Amino acid sequence: MTNGNRYRERHFISGGRFSSVYRATDHNDGTLVALKITTPEEDRPPHNSRDELKLLKLIKQSGGCDYGLLHIQDSFFADQIDLVIVTPYLPFTLTQILQHNSVKIRPKFNPYLELGSRDSDESRNDNVPTFKNQLSDVRAREIIMGIARGLDFLHSNGIIHRDIKPANILFHNLTSNPTIIDFGISYAYPDNFGKEPSNNKIRDISTSIYKAPELIFGISDYSYGVDIWSFGIMISSFYTDDIEPVLKNEGSVSDWTLVSQIFQSFGVPTLDQWPEGRKSSTFGKMNANPRPGKDVDLLIPRADGKVKALFKKMMVFESSNRVGAKEIINTLSIL
Repeated sequence: MTNGNRYRERHFISGGRFSSVYRATDHNDGTLVALKITTPEEDRPPHNSRDELKLLKLIKQSGGCDYGLLHIQDSFFADQIDLVIVTPYLPFTLTQILQHNSVKIRPKFNPYLELGSRDSDESRNDNVPTFKNQLSDVRAREIIMGIARGLDFLHSNGIIHRDIKPANILFHNLTSNPTIIDFGISYAYPDNFGKEPSNNKIRDISTSIYKAPELIFGISDYSYGVDIWSFGIMISSFYTDDIEPVLKNEGSVSDWTLVSQIFQSFGVPTLDQWPEGRKSSTFGKMNANPRPGKDVDLLIPRADGKVKALFKKMMVFESSNRVGAKEIINTLSIL
């Protein structure tokens, strides 16, 4: 049986510009698997599916799968064109886990709004259900610890994930530990397989509200701190009342809209507070008046004191001063 025939009954799950993901059945043992299909010749930086395959094999050989990182089971080329990466099928995203641990609140039907503005954004948004967060502190910490272990393994092995977000945190079931997926734009020191010097990395990484400030302001010698910033924004939704993160992800968020949100939530730093900012001519020209951010009690009201203190350490502008994944693990391990 060829590899192409081995994985049958394919059902499309998701896709983007550079890849498509399918659920399939492995006819060797009947298990469900995920197939990530790319065309390497069509990759554009920072996307590189061949390098993703290298990283997945390295993670497997180094024991990273024991630390909540995706386990590669097989890989092959289909028709000598498409690269197929086979991994376990993980059906739940982090967003779905949060929604499962919340109470859905459906808006009351408003016939006048419906009749008057059927096609308006206001009408559509008013009919989107909201959620009342009921995620337990124990479950929140389990998930945070699981992700932190994965990041600690990556960072200890010279790898920056570069796209930490809810869609890249998957679960086998509603109570299982998290798994970090998607290494398609990850960076491996010292020079990302000869493609990016460490002092001039590609800045077009990360997604939407999960993008760290150094990326927005054109700082190209960033490091593991970009993952920690993304991690902090992501887990803020564990501790808000409505499972929404502290920054609002309303459709396509421009960099300058994101800057405004970051400054509103975390303050406008001085150059003494953010020495990295001196590397950005854009930040230097802004002449924004320094001001403090919102109180952490307002940002993540459901968190306890230990988590709030940890969150503040994750969300500092100077990336080298952000708490590392290992310290997150050590802090939350102490009851």
